[in-house]
Amino acid sequence: WEAEDGSTGLPASSSSERQDDRSDPEPHEEEDRSAAGPSGRQGQAGPGRPDFPAAPGVEPRPAMGWPAVPDFVPGPLGSREVEGPQHRRGEEGHGDDAPPIVRKEELRLRRGQPEPLPPEASAWSRLEVFVFMQSRGKFTPSQFADLRRDPSPWTADEGPMKGRVSVVVPTTESRQWFHEQLCASFRAQTWPDKELIVMETYYDRPSPFFSRELETGAMGGQLIYIPIQVKPTADLSIGLKRNMGTLVASGRYIANFDDDDLYAPAYLATMVGAMHEQKCDAITLSGWYVYDSDIGRFGHFYPLSVCDRDDQETADRWLFGYGFSYVFARTLALEFPYPDISFGEDWEFFTAIRQRHAKRTSGKSLQLLDCAGVALLQDRIGICLHTLHAGSTSQTLVQSAVSKTEVAALELQQLGSVLEKHLQRFPARRLARKAVSVKESTRIRQLKINTSWRQLSVQVTAGAVVADLAQVVSKKVGADQSLPIHFYYGRPEDGQRMPQGPPLAPEQPVSLRENELWAAFPDIEGAVTVTVHDVPDYSISTTVEVFGQEASTADVANQLLLQGAPGSGALRTGIKLARLRDYRRFVCDEPTSKLGMDRTLFARGLAELLGRERNEPTDDLLSSIALELDERRQQLVLLEELDFFHVQWSK
Repeated sequence: WEAEDGSTGLPASSSSERQDDRSDPEPHEEEDRSAAGPSGRQGQAGPGRPDFPAAPGVEPRPAMGWPAVPDFVPGPLGSREVEGPQHRRGEEGHGDDAPPIVRKEELRLRRGQPEPLPPEASAWSRLEVFVFMQSRGKFTPSQFADLRRDPSPWTADEGPMKGRVSVVVPTTESRQWFHEQLCASFRAQTWPDKELIVMETYYDRPSPFFSRELETGAMGGQLIYIPIQVKPTADLSIGLKRNMGTLVASGRYIANFDDDDLYAPAYLATMVGAMHEQKCDAITLSGWYVYDSDIGRFGHFYPLSVCDRDDQETADRWLFGYGFSYVFARTLALEFPYPDISFGEDWEFFTAIRQRHAKRTSGKSLQLLDCAGVALLQDRIGICLHTLHAGSTSQTLVQSAVSKTEVAALELQQLGSVLEKHLQRFPARRLARKAVSVKESTRIRQLKINTSWRQLSVQVTAGAVVADLAQVVSKKVGADQSLPIHFYYGRPEDGQRMPQGPPLAPEQPVSLRENELWAAFPDIEGAVTVTVHDVPDYSISTTVEVFGQEASTADVANQLLLQGAPGSGALRTGIKLARLRDYRRFVCDEPTSKLGMDRTLFARGLAELLGRERNEPTDDLLSSIALELDERRQQLVLLEELDFFHVQWSK
């Protein structure tokens, strides 16, 4: 679409849109990214207001610091009322529940550019009126009606995790190099019913990538791409683009994606689940992972920690003002349209939601830092990566660098080559800035380890692999060396000793999403592998599997006979098993003898049973086996103690 005169009639200040900042000035050493708030440019005051005070530095004051990184903020923490966005306040006596006619007239008068409403506007919703007025009559609801997909059927009985999610993304021609990765993040989402709505303004040509995707139908109808040609000096605001996206959206929920950020496959499901777990209709991240391309480092950012505890207004804007992680019910966006601005529109939108909630629940005005119906989620598993680069206007910081082991365990790694290409796009410049001196911190996680007889609580570093966890658990139960332990996510089903499926591989990172695992000691509880050597040629051996220490010598013999070669029938009734004692002495077992903790046995005639030829026996090999058995028995002293606890618990 192209306006007749190529102009939208926006004030001159709106032309410097946040998402269209293409400048790449060389920063000076004295530059400090903490000098601006969310959505503000470097050196500019905080979001949405030129006179808004700049946020303090990264380090909070010791005497007035915020509590240590909570999962959510139990509001209100503030003691002052929030002064709502001016364009929403209306006439005296009209609050957030004012009828749409009051809102549209207020918007028309505030802009000072009267645009008479057409007769059909009497049937429009508040959002439709706002889009018409914000675009100076250039866009009407009928222009979006044909683009909207049929909503997917769902009922409240199906639960909160059903229904369509509409991902809305405003973008510009200067950011077309992000479009492929944006589409890749969307496609990777595990949420089944989803759609991607891209509102792009361009000067010369629309996005080649999305034009091709739309033409080929590669996304199976999930893509709604709306390119709008404008003049460079008269772009549409981000708020107006988001309102247009809401009109087109057919989802139960709307999720805001930024085109230069990455979202892990479980992002949408995690955010919607957390939103309903906290019984809210909107959610945003209260802490997130960042990648600073200047220094080539991953980090974590917690917005409250950059604000003085007494500066509640700044803290409120930092906490609720980052729209890249907004997820909310579409009905909220229909009731509270975004303002026609490109700085601070996110905070004003969420503030309107919170004001309405505070008024309806308590009848009082909204207090600063009161969540008021907005859920907060601290991202500690890596479902989102907020990117800081030369063309970015986000003013978050790498407050603490994330270790490589933790990065390897982030759920963002599931994006595979998408993440790799994203990082390659921003080679580290390592500029002389304060952020370069940030120190790496090692995050410690608390895990619950369940066994069949007790529960253990252990601490591991974020990103630890399963082998590391085995060492920690072994030390927890008193072992001097790592025990053979199998770990699983989840619990065993009724009547089962261990969870279904294979155990976690030793080199596999422990998921940051899981705080509880099941540990099984195969030597006590499950199937074990027994090695049987031939006597006198100890180099001839085979392995059999039996179920745990309760198995008998006869069970091992039966498994051996199943491996017997043709013609070895004479041995099938006479094979005997022995254990090695005192390095040289063999002691034969009775068929009913329990296997216990031994996992190495000997059998005279094993070579004939397997149909293999013997070599000259060597004492060196027997000595080697004896040393291994001695080390094994030292380890099994502890396992016998664990077995005692296991038996007592079972009884």
